Order: sequence, then structure tokens, then C-alpha cells
Amino acid sequence: MPIEDELLDSLLRTNPYVIELQAAVIKVESRNTALALALVVLAVLVLAAAVFFMLKMKRYQRRDRLTKNLLRGQAEALPQFTDKVNKLSGKSIRLSMDLYDEFQDAINAIKEKQHNNQAVIVNDEQFAADYPRISRMNNLNAMEKLVAVLYEEGFETADIALFVGTTNASIRSVKSRIKTKMNAE
Repeated sequence: MPIEDELLDSLLRTNPYVIELQAAVIKVESRNTALALALVVLAVLVLAAAVFFMLKMKRYQRRDRLTKNLLRGQAEALPQFTDKVNKLSGKSIRLSMDLYDEFQDAINAIKEKQHNNQAVIVNDEQFAADYPRISRMNNLNAMEKLVAVLYEEGFETADIALFVGTTNASIRSVKSRIKTKMNAE
């Protein structure tokens, strides 16, 4: 090594400003390393949270599909049962007017209970808070309000029919009535 290089190297090692500068560079490098490490940890945490929420959403979607299928099986039985009872009721008039009246009373009691349940749902405070538009639907009955909300939520006619325990044709008729009533306002 030439003398000039040795002299320069010696001056750089002994000069206090150079030593301070080297110490500052080392500090900055260590801070950059810590900052980079912190960013990597943050990125891993964000990724882990995203994966966690995706798995949770997948679980909820599976649960919703399962409950929808279970409800569909249960709900499909009611309209079919009601139709069958109505047919039997019509035949029973030949046998006995009393038997016919009992059938009609039973059918009407089921329908009344269903309408009361719908009214309870529609008049619930939480339902009103979730669907504030309901307050402007004063001219609709409980079933019509419920069908309107289910329709706005994106449910198809067949699903709405299952939820309220009636037929697709009845829901189409209710939707038509809703449009007529809402346009009359």
C-alpha cells in the first residue's frame, strides 16, 4: 500500500468527524433494518388477518348454504300441505259440512299464525332500524313489507316463497300489488 493511502487511511480512522459520521451511518443502517423488519412483520400480520377473515367468510357461506337447504326442505312442505288440506277440505264438504268447517278453521288458524309472525318481524325495532325505508310503506301490509325487503335484499321469488310459506305465484302476485300500491303514493 503506498504511503499516501496509509496516511489517508490513518487520518480517516483518527478524525473525530469521520468517526461520528461512521457511527451515524451504522445507526441509520440499523434503524433501516429495524424498520424493514417491522414492515415485514406488519405485512405478515395483514396477510394472516386477510386469510383468517377469508376462512371465516367461507365458513359463514357454508353455514348459510346449509341452513338455506334445511329451511327449503322445511318450508316447501307447508305450501304443499296447505294445498293438500284445501283439496281434502273441498272433498269433505260432500261428507259433512262440520268436517269441512273444521278443515277451513285449521287452515285459517295456520294462515293467521303465519301473518302474525310476519307482523312481529316487520314491527320489530331492529327490523325498522335495519330497513328504514319500511317506515314509508304505510299502505303495505306486513307480508307485502316483508316481501319488499326480501326482494330488495336480492332474494329470488322462489326463495321468498319458501321464507313466507307460500307459492311462487302468490309472491309474484304480492310483488305486483306492491308495485301498484307504491306507484299510487
